[in-house]
Formats: sequence, C-alpha cells, structure tokens
Amino acid sequence: MRHRMTSVVITTRDRRELLAESLASVLAQDWPELEVVVVDDAGSDDTPEWLGARADDRVRVVRLPERGGFGVARNAGLALARGEFVLFLDDDDLLLPQALRRLATALAGQPAAVAATEVELAFDGAERWLNCVRPRRRLLRAVWPDVLAGLWITGAGRTLFRVGALRRVGGWDEGVRLGEDDELWLRLVPHGRVLVLPDDVLLYRDHTDRRPSSAALAAERDFRRRFAAGAGGRAHRLLRAWEHVTAAGQALAGERAGRAALRYAAVLCCAPELLLSPLSRPALLPALGTALTAWSRPRAARATARGSGPTGGQADAW
Repeated sequence: MRHRMTSVVITTRDRRELLAESLASVLAQDWPELEVVVVDDAGSDDTPEWLGARADDRVRVVRLPERGGFGVARNAGLALARGEFVLFLDDDDLLLPQALRRLATALAGQPAAVAATEVELAFDGAERWLNCVRPRRRLLRAVWPDVLAGLWITGAGRTLFRVGALRRVGGWDEGVRLGEDDELWLRLVPHGRVLVLPDDVLLYRDHTDRRPSSAALAAERDFRRRFAAGAGGRAHRLLRAWEHVTAAGQALAGERAGRAALRYAAVLCCAPELLLSPLSRPALLPALGTALTAWSRPRAARATARGSGPTGGQADAW
C-alpha cells in the first residue's frame, strides 16, 4: 500500500505545555509519510524557543506577526502543507494511536470523498469523560443536512481533509468566529461526500463554560442563511431546525426545560427526516429526552437546580 503524505497543522498561542503533549501525540503516530506544521499565532511565551530546540525534521514552525485567530492560523498552515491530506489539531487536543493510519487509509480508499472523520472522546478540565456520539457503521454521505440543522458537529481535529478540496474553496473564512468548521463544511458540499468512521481518533478537551457572544451567533446565522438561500426549500426547513436547536440549547442552559422540550419538538415538526439520519438522530433524541426529564422533575427540585428556590409562580419558565 502506498502511504500518502499527510500534514498535521497545529495552531497554538501561549500554551507551550499543552502544545508539547499535542505535538508528542502526533509524532508518535505510526504513519511514515508525515509532516507537522506548527503555527504560533503571535504568542508571547517561550514556544518559539522550545520548538527551535527540537531536532525533528518532520516539524516546521511559522510564527504569525500578529494575532489572527483560528481561521488565519489554520489558513497559514494550509498554505504551507505539502501533504495530499491534512488534519488541523488544536494545541490542547491529542491524537490517539493509529489515528492517522485509520483516517488516511480510509480516505485513500474513497476517491469521491473530500474528507474522512471519526469519533472524538471529550473530557473536561476535571478529567471527566463526556458523552460522544458515534455512528454504528462506516458511512459515506452528504452531511450538509445534519450540519445545517446543527445536530452533527465534527471538529477539524478529528477530520482528515483532501488538501486540494480545501484549497479550492479557499480554506477557512477568517471572518467567522463561531461555527467556523460548520461554515467550511457547507462550502465543501459541492465537492464530494464525507466518510464518517465509527472509530475513536481524538481526545478533545471540552470547554463547556464558553458562551458565544451575540455578535458571533449573528455571524453564524448569516452564513447558514447564505447557504440556505442557494440550496432550495429543504435547506430553509433545516435552517429553521437549527434555530430551534440553538434556542433549545439556550433554554436548557437557563434551566428552562419546558421551553427546551418544545423547541426540540419543533425540530421534529419542521424537519422530520432528521429522525432517519444516523448522524442527527443520536444527538436529537437524547437531547429531547434530557429536556423532558428535567421538565418533569418536581417544581422544588427545578427551582433548587436554578439556585433561586420556590417562587410561587409558574411551574417552569416557558
């Protein structure tokens, strides 16, 4: 079997200790045709000196003159990538052993696919393992309905892209600060399908305390609307489904379980085909179940969970 040259781009800023773990997980891969491009996003710590002291000709380093963010840093790495395939890894995530071998072998065997993606195991800062959604079998499919509805999200760290396909669409939109991976997936749709594998490939450090700003959420809504405008009636229904999914998540975060349950039910009304999707269904049904379970708890328990105590008002904030 011919081994395809594979590039891994690691973007980093002022997290040298985490970068060391991430880089080690890449260099430990058993894929022989490997290069690593580390993009330092104008950091201020000792990352450049630490990288400069390494003696590994598989690693190249570029330091941006000013901070650009994820999109700018990833595009800088894409411009330097010499591989046929490329994976983009955040500096706090870790590749599991044989991840590149599984992804590259699968993608090489599916010439019609623009990317191959697998499963991430998420954990938070307390080293607690969080739930992850995995397909039961290998899938080759157009993922845009699941992406547009916001029910299937796959990060760049667990995805191996064809470099040519990424360059044809111009890489990441550097102006998008929320949902940048989804925005890229929607632009990749005309260029081929995605191979979804049921194997574990990435240890992803989850930061659930991050809340998007209203401006970032508005920007995400704009790029989804642009896609729907050119994709027909079904896309408009899926866009409405995304709006309900987003509102449901906000309602759950605010302990408004009844409102969340109604929003998830609305998803099923406007896009019932999502129940047939092996990618969306495993995300939608448990979320609906969580909302219904939380709503059915006794009123006092819900009030205690909100930290406000019984109010004597409505049973729930609908």
